[in-house]
Amino acid sequence: MNVSAVVTQLRKFMHENSYSESRLSREAGVAQSTLHRALRNPQRLTKTHIRLCKFAGIALSQDESAKPRHDELMKAVMEVWDGTDEHALSIVRLLRAGATLEAYGARRASKTKNSNGHRH
Repeated sequence: MNVSAVVTQLRKFMHENSYSESRLSREAGVAQSTLHRALRNPQRLTKTHIRLCKFAGIALSQDESAKPRHDELMKAVMEVWDGTDEHALSIVRLLRAGATLEAYGARRASKTKNSNGHRH
């Protein structure tokens, strides 16, 4: 299931069970700000989505369209990895740093636009 379908299912659960974001965050044990971001405009499936789905009883099935991307990612990692634990940890740190930089860049880009949508 892709992230859009997960958010749709979570919103449906909230509507059908009269859950506000506040109540869901309290009962599912997720910070309200984290829950809000998870439902607002997520780019990928996160641990928060998985936790919320578990709470709501929503089954997450493997998204078949993600399989080719997964295979390509694994192939690329295996091509650069030298087989050691130390190098594996370095690759993990590099990927996480890249994700952090991407998120920082997106936040910075949205903050530098004026009311006309132009950067200043």
